[in-house]
Amino acid sequence: MAAWITSEVLKGDLAPSSCRWCSSDPLDARVRDALIWHDPAFADALSNVTGIVLMPLSAIGFDALAAAHDGTVRGVPEDALLIAEAAVVAADVNQLAKLIVGRERPFVHALPPEQKSLTPHPSDNNLSFFSGHSTEAFALATADKHWLTDVVVGAVVGAGIGFAVPYFFHSAVDDPPRTQASAPVRANILPIGTALTIAW
Repeated sequence: MAAWITSEVLKGDLAPSSCRWCSSDPLDARVRDALIWHDPAFADALSNVTGIVLMPLSAIGFDALAAAHDGTVRGVPEDALLIAEAAVVAADVNQLAKLIVGRERPFVHALPPEQKSLTPHPSDNNLSFFSGHSTEAFALATADKHWLTDVVVGAVVGAGIGFAVPYFFHSAVDDPPRTQASAPVRANILPIGTALTIAW
């Protein structure tokens, strides 16, 4: 977490002042044109509230509900730690990639050259790839801040880190067997169709 906070504080010095990846491919351009919101400031605020506040709270809350249902509430603090660890690792990987790649954000790409330095946060102009929102929440990027490919890569990286942190660093090998240890792997899609959970 300290690495991410430090990189945010020093973003003005660390972020590329000009894009290293300035072009967009036809797929990204078509999807941007089709899905752009007419009020990007509202979409940006909504995306930040959803990705930074609601998704972590929801992940921990749904975990607590599932634990209560299974009678394993005592494991919620450990689960919350795993969720937090995965989120921090994902944020660090994402921040490092953004600073190295230097992809121009879609809304900056659409501006005339003389207006690009006049954005509210110029140090953020070339930090599009890959999407931190989708890395943290699999697919919560809006507001003309990410190309479609940024979101897809963010979803893949986020899913990989969300699996890898608990699997590789917190293996349950020494834990006593659970009552449903013999249950097969199952996938559940939430009723609103926005998330897929895998449990065993």
